[in-house]
Amino acid sequence: MYGRKDFLYPNSAISNDGGATYVPNTAGMTPGGAEFWAQNPTWNRTVAENYVTSGKFFKLREVSLSYAVPATVFANTTFIKAVVVNVYGRNLYTWVPKENIYTDPEFSFSNSNAIGINSNLQTPPTKFIGASLNATF
Repeated sequence: MYGRKDFLYPNSAISNDGGATYVPNTAGMTPGGAEFWAQNPTWNRTVAENYVTSGKFFKLREVSLSYAVPATVFANTTFIKAVVVNVYGRNLYTWVPKENIYTDPEFSFSNSNAIGINSNLQTPPTKFIGASLNATF
């Protein structure tokens, strides 16, 4: 998002009196790059709202297309009776809102069923693509 440069955290506020009052942050820069997203300092990791994203998504989860070659094609052969060709794919496409920079909303950062809580520690779901050829003799 900001590369490795220090940046002003959007919509942040600061307090100079121990939390009695807050004013918009116009000068307090955060450490940029990996230091900001690391486990420490914990101030960023303990604010769960930083990692809540929209649960909206559209997914092309699974597609399977088969074609049975007509039996008339094999009328003049004595050893092949039928052929079926199949192509398939899983997790071929996932659309998420632009603000979801992490991953698939169906995957969760927590060990519970907290859908929508994501982090930069998640990996995307695996995409599978394949084909099969079945022949009957």
